[in-house]
Amino acid sequence: MHLAGPAHRPHFVVNGRLSGGTGRNALRALRERVAAAFPAAAWTPTAARGEGTALALAAARAGAGLVVAVGGDGTVNEVVNGLMASEGRRPVLGIVPAGRGSDFARTLGLPRDPVRALEILAGGDVRRIDVAAVDCRALDPCGHGAGTRRYFVNMAGCGASGRVVERMERWHGVGAAGYALAAALTAFDYRWPLVELSLDGGPPATMRLNLLFVCNGQYCGGGMCVGQGARPDDGELLVVEAVGVGRLRAMLQWPQLYFGGLQQVAGVRVRAAREVAVAGPASVLVDCDGELCGRLPATYRIVPGALDVRVPAS
Repeated sequence: MHLAGPAHRPHFVVNGRLSGGTGRNALRALRERVAAAFPAAAWTPTAARGEGTALALAAARAGAGLVVAVGGDGTVNEVVNGLMASEGRRPVLGIVPAGRGSDFARTLGLPRDPVRALEILAGGDVRRIDVAAVDCRALDPCGHGAGTRRYFVNMAGCGASGRVVERMERWHGVGAAGYALAAALTAFDYRWPLVELSLDGGPPATMRLNLLFVCNGQYCGGGMCVGQGARPDDGELLVVEAVGVGRLRAMLQWPQLYFGGLQQVAGVRVRAAREVAVAGPASVLVDCDGELCGRLPATYRIVPGALDVRVPAS
């Protein structure tokens, strides 16, 4: 596998945390394979959280035809936000899964093996996918109501999911088992907020919200199939809401998150929408693609056909 020419000058945006500890040798071997397959490729590790967005935007403005996220869902999210900020024709998105979750890669059918993922970058198909945007109050408690926008390709939400992500950020470095523990603890101690939820501009419904998933992809948390049936190219978001589930039942039912049975739990409703608006206390955290991005109120909107992505050949 050896590619050259303008169409094969990708820019690899690499999660800099992968270069530490035991991952250093694997990352070095991957870079050597990239250099052999794409001699003109750029390879840039991130030095700080959020830098992947600036790197992807700069690569797009420099004319890269392919911008590759090497990492997990957080790295993919940063790259997507950089591409969405670019003007004119956007580069194709590539993904080399190398993070603890890599859940959007599951929806796309991408292999977890980085070497096989490189082969797809060279010879796979290009698929047009939707992106979604969430507009919410800034996460900074001193933001005085300032708004922020974040794009996502996989999954966003608020309520208990935001609390789980907050716990995960404090427990930096834990994997799927840690996510399961965070979900169980949240079911035990989270105070369900009272919110107003509206879909596609309809009348708002007041509810005691356990959690809300707004899905463009099917998986989160290292394989939890909460968005079963969601498609990233159908022009809609799959909205999964859990309302009025008691604390004990929530703890007993949380394993359903992993086995695709969440939608059959009493108190869970699934609907399709192009826009979802949630109003409630500012203490309710908003998350997207496994990262905290703000607080309520929040509005989630689909952006149909916004990006092209490399996927396995059909």
